Amino acid sequence: MKKDKNNVQKIIIKNFGPIKDAEIEIKKTLILIGEQASGKSTIAKLIYFFRTLPEELKIHLLEKFVYPFVYERKKIETKYDFDDIIIKTIKQKFNDCFSHIHNFSNFKIKYFYQRPDQSDAFIVLEMSSNQDFNVKFDEDTRKCFEEELYQAMQNIQPMPEPQFHKILKRNLSGLWHLGGSNLFIVDSRMLTTKYSRKFRRKLSVEIDEPDSYDEKLMLKFLERVEKIFDRFERNSSSFEKLSINVPRRFRNEPHKLTTIVRKINSILKGDYVFENGNEKIKLNGLEGIYTLLRDASTGQQDVIRILQDIFLTLKSGDDNFRVIEEPDAHVFPEAQKLLVEIFACFVNYYDNNQLIITTHSPYTLTAYNNLLFANRVIQKNPDLKEEVYKHIDKECILDSKDFSAYGLKIVQNEGDVYCRSIVDAETGLIDQNFLDSVSDTLNAEFQALYSLHTKTFARK
Repeated sequence: MKKDKNNVQKIIIKNFGPIKDAEIEIKKTLILIGEQASGKSTIAKLIYFFRTLPEELKIHLLEKFVYPFVYERKKIETKYDFDDIIIKTIKQKFNDCFSHIHNFSNFKIKYFYQRPDQSDAFIVLEMSSNQDFNVKFDEDTRKCFEEELYQAMQNIQPMPEPQFHKILKRNLSGLWHLGGSNLFIVDSRMLTTKYSRKFRRKLSVEIDEPDSYDEKLMLKFLERVEKIFDRFERNSSSFEKLSINVPRRFRNEPHKLTTIVRKINSILKGDYVFENGNEKIKLNGLEGIYTLLRDASTGQQDVIRILQDIFLTLKSGDDNFRVIEEPDAHVFPEAQKLLVEIFACFVNYYDNNQLIITTHSPYTLTAYNNLLFANRVIQKNPDLKEEVYKHIDKECILDSKDFSAYGLKIVQNEGDVYCRSIVDAETGLIDQNFLDSVSDTLNAEFQALYSLHTKTFARK
């Protein structure tokens, strides 16, 4: 689908929790970097909330209006009030997700979707100074939603359940350009490696109604991990085995999955296998030597679910949206570089794949910068393309038009800028001053200490 340059996904946030004033474009890759408590996770969760809202509304309509009519033969009204059904539902879901944060007045959040018809679609959530909470839509979206809702409610006839899902999904899918699967990969990933499958299943069953948005995201992540388990458990699979049966979309380029597997094995320092009910890592260069995943290093345990999810979504071929919290928190810089390259493959292989990452790591930014710079070198010097590919895998090179990154800073003094793009508009690269800022601080500290050190020798 050709996208109009003015039809951009973005979010504008004012006075929400730690977020003072942020305007963020959501491209195929979005990086949020900042110190602790600067609001990275809050922004990521807000984007995920809006991104998944159409699906949540669809489920609500099915549960509250379609199922009772069809299966319980309840009377269905010929007219429904749009505000009662949609706006109240959005308010309730937002309260359920962010009630611990939005006890602030005068906040405003505006989210712009991309629609197939190229027009801007937006939703505004706003809390006034007198605690009046409002939800607003652009007029086209409102009219479209009302019309589809009324038609769905008036024309429903008893039919098999799967057909209801199909009809209602088709009605809602025209509103926003969305599709595929959505997942928020939480930072508590080691829960799925340290504890047994029986424990995790019991946890999921016990918490049928999560008390917070974090619990809801965790439960959905646990559901995804169970599906990952099922996929790898079948035939005692490994990444290598699963890559042998190349999907049709990779038939002409089978090396793409091979590239991913090679990078995964380098990160894990071995081959992941599921054997006899146990997850193992067979160590590189040590024949017959393995470690159980639950006994592996923190870094191996922290990244394995990310790697499994990315690998399986690439095989699935659906459009996928992922938010990953701190994927680089427990791995060495070389592994961070490989992770970034895998993430680049994730967004490059399919047109509508999107990825949001929160991070503290300047190494991650530098790795992304290299992939962006490789594309710039090729654009400026097409004859050097093959030389560039000797250093950077072709599948990993990123176009700056598909990349956005923002630095977040806790506002302490008047004039501080909370959120700014750290991508240079002219070069499409990450601002070198931002990359160097941490090093500059450390270097200045070292120079001060070295100056004191030399004074000691001068006295002697």
